[in-house]
Amino acid sequence: MNQSYDETPPEFDFDMLVERVASGGDGGEILDLLKAAWSSGFRLNDVEEQEYVIDYIHRACDSKYIGIKSYDELNAIVLSLTLIYSDDEEALKKALAEINVEIIHNSTPHGMGWTGSEIRMLEKSENHLFHIYNNNLIEMLLLSTKVPEKSTRGEHVTIITDPRTDPNEDDATAICSLLGENMKNEIYTKMSLLITGCPSSLDARRRGIDFVNKFHPDITTECAPIVGGCFDSYKRFVAPYDEGEEKTMLEDRDRKGSETKAIEAGHHIIDNILETTTILLLIGQVPSDFFEKANQRIATGGLSNLRIFSLQGPGFNIMGSSSDALQSFVNKIKEREGGIVQWSDNTAGLSLTGKEIDKRFNLLGCLNTDILSYRRKQILSFWATSALPRHFEGQFGGYSYSHDTYELLRGLKALRARKLQKTEF
Repeated sequence: MNQSYDETPPEFDFDMLVERVASGGDGGEILDLLKAAWSSGFRLNDVEEQEYVIDYIHRACDSKYIGIKSYDELNAIVLSLTLIYSDDEEALKKALAEINVEIIHNSTPHGMGWTGSEIRMLEKSENHLFHIYNNNLIEMLLLSTKVPEKSTRGEHVTIITDPRTDPNEDDATAICSLLGENMKNEIYTKMSLLITGCPSSLDARRRGIDFVNKFHPDITTECAPIVGGCFDSYKRFVAPYDEGEEKTMLEDRDRKGSETKAIEAGHHIIDNILETTTILLLIGQVPSDFFEKANQRIATGGLSNLRIFSLQGPGFNIMGSSSDALQSFVNKIKEREGGIVQWSDNTAGLSLTGKEIDKRFNLLGCLNTDILSYRRKQILSFWATSALPRHFEGQFGGYSYSHDTYELLRGLKALRARKLQKTEF
């Protein structure tokens, strides 16, 4: 039987872990000790202890002025503003500058042979302007009292998303920004969300964003498993969050759009993109043959209305994809009337402080209370089981396994001692 997140075998020796980490080693060696401890049952079940570890990691990021990286919401907000100011380039430039963002046209992603409009932050010290704007969009959802009426104008945006993958919930944040912007400007007449990620996890991911149905009159969510001769989705560089996904999959098997029904249908994710789609926002993982399949569909007259493509990447989301197929797809979109290709990658410069990420989760927690508890499990699991040190350290810039882990565990040990002393009195 698999060890659940909330079960810690009594035989696990936390003091031994602290002693071994105290002996030193490079980041890889320290991470190996944490992985071994995790596999032996190391868990932090107490909320105070969970918050201590998260706060320590946040302080490490803040103290080095590096911050916690975030990605998907940047593409989403720029997409919406591009549509709002589609007839006024200068107004768009001004609106972006007000939230500390710029677009660099005809920019080539690293290692690629195509160009698009690159999305970047202007000044790292001004990132708070972006987060204030983003939070305001989420707050619009919280203030909403009814589902908006269906609009007869606007775009059909299809969003490929893998919510709950990143511990900053940038997918959910990105989707909320689209919904909030739509409440102000009615730019999306239809929204289709295709949920991807590791096998057996899609129904749980989908449940995590079920709240979106309250905020748009024509929005759908459906699971889109990554199957066939393509990238092995188990190689995602994040932790096993141990959240009972298989149980959720069983419970939701008869629900329309469930992972079970999608597997039975056997469709490739590209076949789930409706022909009415005018915008494709790719902020989630896709199979390695995604762009070959897209090109094949276009060659037979499909995806004829698609004219805007926004890609968070290149990066993991399209790992294993043919660069030639991607380039061909991009060029086809750019050749169309009104064709636009936007992209950002992990060098875009968007980051959050500890306080900013707390603010985000307080807002998201009002939409789905499970987000707050799940966040703690995400970060702790990622910290203890990251495939390589650079994967966690890259997300939480400023934390170092070799320099910070012993002090973190030592502080945790002291916290446990204080709590024990209180119980004795």
